[in-house]
Amino acid sequence: MDDYLPRDCVVDMSGLTFMDSSGIALILKICRLMAETGGRAWVENARNQPLKVIDASGIDRMVKITTGAE
Repeated sequence: MDDYLPRDCVVDMSGLTFMDSSGIALILKICRLMAETGGRAWVENARNQPLKVIDASGIDRMVKITTGAE
């Protein structure tokens, strides 16, 4: 991200079946970096277990999350 400075960053979770607090930290870091450069970040295709972690953490109030069903 530092080399290319994208305007948009999509975190595609379609292949992710497990996530813990490290995943939450990564999403928050990406969102912070994108906000600092005037960009946008969001999560797409969150599956069941990662979605439960996202919901429990409350970051869905700060980051747009889609499940692919929308």
